[in-house]
Amino acid sequence: MEWLWTFANPNYVFFKIDPSRAGAVVKSVLGNSYAGVLGSDCFSAYNPIAALAKQKCLTHYERAAKNLEKFHPQDQPANLFALCLKDIFKRARQTKRDWLEGKIADKQAGQQAQDFEEELNQLDESPLQNADAEKLRKRLITHRNENFTFLRYPSADGLSRTTTAPREPCAPQSSRR
Repeated sequence: MEWLWTFANPNYVFFKIDPSRAGAVVKSVLGNSYAGVLGSDCFSAYNPIAALAKQKCLTHYERAAKNLEKFHPQDQPANLFALCLKDIFKRARQTKRDWLEGKIADKQAGQQAQDFEEELNQLDESPLQNADAEKLRKRLITHRNENFTFLRYPSADGLSRTTTAPREPCAPQSSRR
């Protein structure tokens, strides 16, 4: 099996076919340190790469939250967790739009990022009985400093609802081929 890796920014797209999904593939393209905001899903291959900043894909989190609602409709704690998570991300995206439209200042956007991080920390405080919800909660904790980066860097994309759209400055992804 081989993997199709995609690295994109607004000006370029680079594809790499490799039999590995390991971090060595990311390093072979970006090097040990990336000078921009590295946007990615939560796949561990991106963890060793140093970057100016990192932004995790909110759409991946939201998809997991929607799946909690879809596959565990009777699990009230899991559904409340999913609902709160989606609400936090919805408001964070609106903050980004307001910032880009000049409705709020840079400092206010950064403060909002801190506020959203605190909300997420409070949401993540208690373990959940549902295994899927708990996995999502732990993922949020692992990447807690990488969830609202897009509110600190104007060029970082937090509005994308798809992982296939180019995100600035780089959004590596991998797909099976």
